Amino acid sequence: DDFPPPASGLIATNEPLTITVELQVVNAGSKGGPTYIEGSINTVMTVPGSPYNFVDPNTGDPIVTVNVTSGQINSMTIRAYPNQLPQNIARMLYVKRYWQVAYTGAGWTADITFPYSDQEAAMISDKSQLRSVRQAVPLGPWESPTIGTTSASDVVYNMVRVSGFSPANIDGNLALAHPYQYAGKDPDAVLPQVFSLEQNYPNPFNPSTTVSFTVAEERHVRIAVYNSLGAEVAELVNEVLPAGRYDVAFDASDLPSGTYLYRMLSGEFVATQRMTLSK
Repeated sequence: DDFPPPASGLIATNEPLTITVELQVVNAGSKGGPTYIEGSINTVMTVPGSPYNFVDPNTGDPIVTVNVTSGQINSMTIRAYPNQLPQNIARMLYVKRYWQVAYTGAGWTADITFPYSDQEAAMISDKSQLRSVRQAVPLGPWESPTIGTTSASDVVYNMVRVSGFSPANIDGNLALAHPYQYAGKDPDAVLPQVFSLEQNYPNPFNPSTTVSFTVAEERHVRIAVYNSLGAEVAELVNEVLPAGRYDVAFDASDLPSGTYLYRMLSGEFVATQRMTLSK
């Protein structure tokens, strides 16, 4: 009897609802173009000889540009997988392209510029925030950003220059991605005295909403979103923030309707709120 008048007396049985579903799989074709493009340089690559442009000899498509910053690379082969999903990548917005690098030589460092197309970056909300991410082993977790690197995104020419590659952090799959959203500080807000996590607005929402929170002193803050089963579906904030009031946008376009929890962790401070996505 959880329904107010005039529906009082309607029984909520909580019984499972069984629906018959028919699923038909058809061949809708596949994307055109090669599965991958590849370029090799089999001569010694040095600082004075940089930059080195890797281009697929069959298609003429650019793959990357390499600038050696110290030491020398004896040989290098770089393979790109255009318009293809980086494997097992989650909780990030990513460019649909990834790269693999094979090399000989040790003791070198290099900066690499990665190009991409507008189509491959269709899900990116802010190209200026793109950075290198790495999957060190197949189907393993992704480092975000790639350990030991810094990234500078050129939104005009659709490319990201990543500095700090070496034999220690270049193996595996490389991709371009950024977290779902970034927190923006309100410069006019009075410095808060306490940590807090506010109710998102609007709520219910479709498909985006804003989460506001306060930080009383400089501290690492993490805010993540979880579905009704407790699985993490998005990471909104994961960084050290100075004292202030912040707003972070959350776009749930790729998530189904339902109730979600979002939780803020900062030192000993823990707070949880509910949000409802209604499509």
